This record gives sequence, structure tokens and C-alpha cells, in this order.
Amino acid sequence: MFYLSGERNEELDEVGGLHAPDLKLGLIMQPLTPHFVQYAHIYPACAIDNGCFTEAGRRRFSMAAYLKLIESGMTAWGDHLLFATAPDVVGNWGETKRQSFPELRRIRKAGCPAALVLQDGATVDEFHRDNLWDRCDALFIGGSTEWKLGPEARAICDAARRPVGKHRRSKWVHMGRVNSLTRIRIAASFCDSADGTYLLHMPAAEGVANMVRWLSTTYRSPYAR
Repeated sequence: MFYLSGERNEELDEVGGLHAPDLKLGLIMQPLTPHFVQYAHIYPACAIDNGCFTEAGRRRFSMAAYLKLIESGMTAWGDHLLFATAPDVVGNWGETKRQSFPELRRIRKAGCPAALVLQDGATVDEFHRDNLWDRCDALFIGGSTEWKLGPEARAICDAARRPVGKHRRSKWVHMGRVNSLTRIRIAASFCDSADGTYLLHMPAAEGVANMVRWLSTTYRSPYAR
């Protein structure tokens, strides 16, 4: 599992994914952090989120500008740009679908894997019934904490990765808001990547040391102490 930090600092750059590949450390970029493209030589993977999880992000969001951000991410990371999320509305699955479906097509047309953000109310039966699998390349687990850690979210993600006949659906599965060792272990049990802004709320050296310890413990890396 890749851990994609939503905050970077010089201490994290020093650890950097390219310097410690067993940590599987990358960045998640959003419209407020377009400068992250400058660090593609350090971090081996990146994803892009729309930033609509905050009121300020929703007010400032522009699809035209977002597509330009995706283009810059693709230039910097190439095939190592894991996905870009379509616009979503926190906790509202119906409105998320309404806003996401047209933009998922535009993200794909730009050549980037497109992620549909799961919200409270999504069900695996609906994915099967309406064949929502074909609308996206990745699933991003959003929504309330209770829902994202509950059985329905996991059922959708398990189905996304389960073999179907001779083929896999091959959907990348990502969990948002992962900011503790407990949450990292949960995400690592069924996700391909996770993100968090843990470093935003900690002194730089302490936060990076904790993150390295968590990832090393989870991945049984040789960097474990």
C-alpha cells in the first residue's frame, strides 16, 4: 500500500519515497498544493484530489483549472500518477454521482485514471445493478468515519478487486483521511493506497519520525526500529 501525504516538508523530503522505497511513500496533490509537482524527483507516486472536502475548496473549485492541474501531474509523474478524483459532496452519495459522472469522463479523456469518491449511501448492490464499475478506474473511500470503516464500504472495495471470471475489475482502491497507525493498518488490509494530513498538525521532525515508524511497522520494512 502506498501512503500519500497531503503535507510535505523538508524532513519528509529527506526520507522521500525514492530514498526509502520500502516505505511506499508518495504525495497527494490538490488545487491548493499545485507546487507538489516540483517534488516528483523525490516521490515515486502521486494522486490528485479535488479539494472539495472543505468549504473553501468547494468555493474555489474550477473544473477547467483542475484539468490543468491533472495535466501538470501527468507531466511530472507519468504512469505513476495513480488517479484523480472527480468532484464529490461529502456525505451525499446522490449528489456526488450527479456531479461526478460527467467529470469522470473528462478526466479519463485527459489520459488520467479517474476515481469515483464513495460516500455514505453507496452500496455494492447498486454498483452491480448499474454497472458503476465501468464509470471509473479507481475508488476513493470518503464519507463519514463510521461509514468508511463499515461493512458496505469494504464490500464495495472487495468487489472492485475480486476476480470476475477470468478477469479482475482492477480498480485501484484508496482510503482518505488516514492519520494514525490504527487507521493505516485498517487501510492496508484492503486498499492499494491511503492519504492523510497528519504532518500538518505535528512538529515536522516528530511527525515524520512517527509516520516512518507507522509505515515501517505496517509494511515490516527493514527501516523498522
